[in-house]
Amino acid sequence: MWKTGPADALQLMTSQQLANIASARRLQTACREAQPWHSDTRGTASQPVRSKIEQMAATLPRGEADKLNLAARKTGFC
Repeated sequence: MWKTGPADALQLMTSQQLANIASARRLQTACREAQPWHSDTRGTASQPVRSKIEQMAATLPRGEADKLNLAARKTGFC
């Protein structure tokens, strides 16, 4: 298996080196998942599950855009 190095040069990797890299990545992932902020479920429990219709009903209606007269619009461009 070929691997790209820091200078974009290819290096030959043995199967043992690939296994070591995979093992190190699995260990890093397991350590990150074991952190207390990954298992905190308080944030998800406080949000009630609402349907799309309920979400849309709770959203304020869109207002009309503020229209400027032609003279005011023309002064904004150089």
